[in-house]
Amino acid sequence: MNHGTLKPMLTTHFSRPKRLSRPQTPPPFRLTDRDVALLQAVARWRFATSDQLVRYMRISDPDASEQNVTRRLMALFAHRYLDRPSNQHVQLQAFSHLVYGIGRKGANLLAELGEDIDPRLKWATKNRRASNAWLLHALGVTEAMILFEAACAMRGDVAVRDGGSLVGDLPEHTRKLRDPMRLRVSITDKGKKIPLSVVPDRLLSLTLTNERRFNFALELDTGSMSVTGRFARKITAYVAAFREERHREQWGFQGFRVATVTPSEKRIMNMLAAQNAITSGRLAGMFIYTTPQRLNAHGPLGPIWITSERDDVSLLEGA
Repeated sequence: MNHGTLKPMLTTHFSRPKRLSRPQTPPPFRLTDRDVALLQAVARWRFATSDQLVRYMRISDPDASEQNVTRRLMALFAHRYLDRPSNQHVQLQAFSHLVYGIGRKGANLLAELGEDIDPRLKWATKNRRASNAWLLHALGVTEAMILFEAACAMRGDVAVRDGGSLVGDLPEHTRKLRDPMRLRVSITDKGKKIPLSVVPDRLLSLTLTNERRFNFALELDTGSMSVTGRFARKITAYVAAFREERHREQWGFQGFRVATVTPSEKRIMNMLAAQNAITSGRLAGMFIYTTPQRLNAHGPLGPIWITSERDDVSLLEGA
């Protein structure tokens, strides 16, 4: 067989789909309260699909129609309040809905409204540089947070705060840090000090109406990282931070748990083995695990979490 006419894959050119290009002449447009809410949601989670934003809007407004929300997203994109990250075109078939990120005009507007966002950043450039893998991971975190929002709204006596909305609760010296969510620690190995740091995929608090509070560092594992490598380093850093009470000093938390969402229960067993090797079986309740299947079936507040000691754990046990 003659393969001489085949071209190297690296030379393949992907044209930019029309759905990722703005119209040359945007239609007439006037900002609404719903538009601001959509911008706040996208800025809060960094990236979100149109489907996720429809479901999020319906949590507080059950009458919000998919057609209306989608139309407003299209207008916000056309007028540069929102971006559609260009790298999603490689996997548009993997995304059943378009992905949105905050745009320059959207960042400026939110800053004027007092939101915790830096309008000086080149948001279009940041969106353009987001890789497909990064987008998929970010969208997974967004999905988890929307499930938290829906579960809290259904329960009625608990509220979730995360990301920028949580920063105002942090100690003053932490709010001045460039990366207030990052915990920096050091461990001693063979007499040598080794610096470590860990940043949760999402830091969040669940607060009940009686003011009882439950804090979590959410980790979304797509199955690509090594359990005995990168994941084990995360566990090591979290354990060191807990023992040094860095969570009290930096986040003002009396306590916290690390909640990991991972693709399969078999992988959870591998993670538990890595955790036990690092902690010598201690701090069993600090690390909890679940799968997307459990999360979607019963919601994050259901008895869906697994520890090294037992299954069917709830985040709000005893509340």
